[in-house]
Amino acid sequence: MKIEKITNMTKIKFMTKNIFKSYFLIAVLFISNPGLILAEELTQNETNIEPAEEIAPVTEEIINSPAQEEQIEESISTELIPISDDAKTTEEIPQNFSAASFSEENLSEATNTIEATNTITVNLNVRYQDNLVFSGPVTLTKDATTTVLDNTNTNREIIASTAFGALNQADTQSSNFNISNLAYYASWNAFLINCIDIATSTNSSLINACYNWQYVVNDSYPFVGSDQYNLSDGDNIYFYFGAPRIIELSTSTILVGDSFMATAKSYDYQNNVYVPAPNYTIGVTQPDPNNPWSPIVLFSSTTNQLGQSIFTINQPGSYDIGIAEDYYAILENLFVASSTDTTTQSGSENNSSISLNINKALEFLSENQSSDGSFGDDLYTDWAAIGLAAAGNSNAKTLIKNYLLNQKFSADNLTDNERHAMALMSLDINPYTGTKTNYIEKIIEEFDGKQFGDEGLINDDIFALLPLLNAGYNSNDIEISKTAAYIISKQNSNGSWESVDLTAATIQALSLVSDLPNVNSALEKATAYLKNSKQGDGSFGNIFSTLWAIQTLDDNSSENYLASKQNSDGGLETGSDLDSRIWATSYLLPAYYGKSWDALMFNFKKPKIESDASDSIDNSENNVKEITEPETFENTENLVDDTLAATEDNSLSDLENLDLENNKGEVENDEDKIDDTNNNIETQNNLKLQANVLDSFENLPIIKTFTSIFATTLAGLGVMWGFIATVFKI
Repeated sequence: MKIEKITNMTKIKFMTKNIFKSYFLIAVLFISNPGLILAEELTQNETNIEPAEEIAPVTEEIINSPAQEEQIEESISTELIPISDDAKTTEEIPQNFSAASFSEENLSEATNTIEATNTITVNLNVRYQDNLVFSGPVTLTKDATTTVLDNTNTNREIIASTAFGALNQADTQSSNFNISNLAYYASWNAFLINCIDIATSTNSSLINACYNWQYVVNDSYPFVGSDQYNLSDGDNIYFYFGAPRIIELSTSTILVGDSFMATAKSYDYQNNVYVPAPNYTIGVTQPDPNNPWSPIVLFSSTTNQLGQSIFTINQPGSYDIGIAEDYYAILENLFVASSTDTTTQSGSENNSSISLNINKALEFLSENQSSDGSFGDDLYTDWAAIGLAAAGNSNAKTLIKNYLLNQKFSADNLTDNERHAMALMSLDINPYTGTKTNYIEKIIEEFDGKQFGDEGLINDDIFALLPLLNAGYNSNDIEISKTAAYIISKQNSNGSWESVDLTAATIQALSLVSDLPNVNSALEKATAYLKNSKQGDGSFGNIFSTLWAIQTLDDNSSENYLASKQNSDGGLETGSDLDSRIWATSYLLPAYYGKSWDALMFNFKKPKIESDASDSIDNSENNVKEITEPETFENTENLVDDTLAATEDNSLSDLENLDLENNKGEVENDEDKIDDTNNNIETQNNLKLQANVLDSFENLPIIKTFTSIFATTLAGLGVMWGFIATVFKI
């Protein structure tokens, strides 16, 4: 067609015709649309689903494009070239997807390959003495996380491919051991394995092995916690219970100028034996009063091929023997006596002539007591008070009692308050009213219905019982019975509670409530454990544990050991750490005199709670009188609220004693007013309900539908009228 030849008249006719078509189509659309709307509304109401999104139709120009048709044919034939989104139909999409290069078999192989690269296999061994309770491969997922339960019953997240992750995985695989006490330290974001329960072939019950677990990776001791050490494929890991190194002394007591031999040994965790440790540095040390973590090294020597070093000491006193590679941690103690302290022959093992001088110990405490009666820090002052109470009347005891009566004591935790209460009660000071602070109340405030203080600790429960049972509480009180049951639930299978000294303290506490269930059997196991913990030199591990043990068992057979720990000035322990020596010497006095903590404390009754019942009744009567004379319902409602608040401030027993009979008639009148008001409210609610029904009717889908039809029809007619006006110029 050649448009250049069209006349002006033809143009007008053509334009008029197209305008007519456009307006007509629009009008038809608007007029026919209500039917579509109605169908859509009815469909949605019937199926209760959202209408699907419309798919844009494939345009005729694209389908008819030769180039596009060629591309489509090529894609279908090769099943490799993807079709553009505009050219795909709904039938083609599944076909193209099924023709993808990854089949199900290929996808499975790819997944297995990825999983294989993300897993490692390590060799793990767990040893308790001569029992290898686990030995074998453990497969771990690299960098994956899992959760463990710590000793506060809190779920913690760990990395599965760490040394601890391997132990945790083995725990789930094996019934021979169980991680029973896992401590989490937020300050380091790290874990410490406290206890693992071990099943052995020689013991029918589980052995609770606590506080001495080590781990080794590829025969090296890492410098990070086991939960921080990331493993690699093929690593060899050993967890074992025991010290990595020990020191054996040829004697624990010598004379000035004599020599002794110290032998360093390393633990062979594969064979459960200690072997000589050559080329290690053994040191003779004493505590540094300015730095408790780094002792003063007096002498040191490198061990020979047999792990041995020989020392000669010319000054009397107590010394610690440690290994430099272990930061001189105390492994053994040595006492060097002057010739005037003993008639023991040089090199002799007979220490029977060494005797403990208790008067010198008392002199030591008296000489180191401050003029105000204290012994420095509250910790040492409290224990000195308990020790001096055991020794009987003295000037030192009088001074410290006056100090405790007037001091401003500051507690950092529950055990501070418990220890301080014991100190006060040992000096016959009432823990309720003898000072400005009620320390029994401070203890009771920490009871959570099951136990005292930190649920992850046991010492705060043990030392809660001791003062409370001398402050008017007994086994019938829930605080006592529940706590005793909680303590028993924490007893290890070997009869202990974590350590020798804590076990000794627990025996002293539970023996006061032997009438409670399971207490006697727990005490039998604990006492057997304590007696079996005694070593050949008469000690129970160290001076502090020994003193609590012999105080509990009333055992005087350790006197030679204690004498070896007494310096010439009468004080116990080592070096120039005065606080530590005051502490140990204070422990000595109750043990020496055979007095338990319970025997040292005076008994006090619970104070009576006084209340002014008459004032409570008067206040309650006034409140009732106010509520029976309301002017309006609103005032009555406010007064009811006020009375309820007042009721909370008065005891139940006071309210039960109120005489309300005189006000009964007035209250009934108020009830009638309340009923009338309620009727008015009910009428208003009915009106609101009718209005809501009308609102709901207006919101019905069919109403919306016909409203939409009507509005759309009017719009269509409007368009038709515009068309007529335009064509005929109305």
